[in-house]
Amino acid sequence: MNSISRRSMLKAIGAVGTASAAAMAVPAAQAAVLQPKKWDETVDVLIVGAGGAGMSAAMGAGESKAGKVLVIEKAVAPILNSTSYSAGAFNAAVTKTQKEKGITKDTAELFAKEIMNYGGNVTVAEVTELYARNSGRVNDWFYDHGVRFNPIPNPAFTYLRQHMCNGNTGAQYIELLCREAEKMGIEVRCSTKAVELITNEKADKVLGVRVEQEGKERFIRTRKAVVLTTGGFGANFDMIDGYLLNFKGALTCTSPNCQGEGLKMAQKIGAASTHMNYCGIYVYGAPTDVANRRGLIFRGHVMNINGSITVSPKGERFIADETGQTEVANEMARLGFKNVIAIASASQLKIPAPPERLLDGFNGFAFDSLFSIYRSELNACSASDIGR
Repeated sequence: MNSISRRSMLKAIGAVGTASAAAMAVPAAQAAVLQPKKWDETVDVLIVGAGGAGMSAAMGAGESKAGKVLVIEKAVAPILNSTSYSAGAFNAAVTKTQKEKGITKDTAELFAKEIMNYGGNVTVAEVTELYARNSGRVNDWFYDHGVRFNPIPNPAFTYLRQHMCNGNTGAQYIELLCREAEKMGIEVRCSTKAVELITNEKADKVLGVRVEQEGKERFIRTRKAVVLTTGGFGANFDMIDGYLLNFKGALTCTSPNCQGEGLKMAQKIGAASTHMNYCGIYVYGAPTDVANRRGLIFRGHVMNINGSITVSPKGERFIADETGQTEVANEMARLGFKNVIAIASASQLKIPAPPERLLDGFNGFAFDSLFSIYRSELNACSASDIGR
């Protein structure tokens, strides 16, 4: 694959037209809805979802002069998404921040290889390579606009690639993107929920979107593209329990707005979906609202780099301490238990501690600890980076 920038990607979207939201032609009977008698407005590019992916797409469309760009967001503000909920970790290679830290031998190719290896080689290679090649320039875009990063260790990577932003929250990215979008004249319209994709009679081309805005139905037509950036289904418990069979009942720490609507809209018109039964599982964390399946996470596998260990509820070792959180979760599912104990000294912990549990002279904790976050399109501001 040739290197694709955000700008050239949006040009490609314009070239293929509004068919981008439908992966294949399907029978007309599967078309989302009948075309309206009247369209309420027309734009060139309509972006559904104002999170990290959506606002980045908006910037790309604006920079590539794609015409009139509209971003719609169902929430009352564009900071109620999983990007904003996150601690702002941004995995990237070949960045200006790395060079400042003396890291000069990293490559996008090695980054992609290590992503694939850490994920058990089930990730789509083409998407992974695309992300790895462009991660540095996107990270540098934020750097050039004033964001400063501190790269920290991650067991998945040879080099320091996990860039923590100086604001310690993904909302920093959204606020910056929204400011830049406003300068370009791009409207971010909140409290506007996409309901259905509208296709032609053959259902092989997306013409626009039916939305709900202030309790009223509206129809927005697009000349070039509908871009779905609605995130995953990390807060839709029916979908979690239906797709992630080994982790039924898992808690979540992603945005409550991650309900999978975009996936459902695309599937309804025949778009292909894949990897729906894969996710990122955090085995380290603490429940905050068990009745509503909510909780917070912490990066126990990263803490283990400093010497802490992970054991079963019986205090037995069952994985290598540096093993990634999802691999630990899969092993827990195989062994049939849902809690782990993280054992660390006070100096290793380095984070505010929940109630301590004493074991072998160390300060450790026992957590109800399955946390499900859907892996959505390799989003640069990943929803799995919640750590506050």
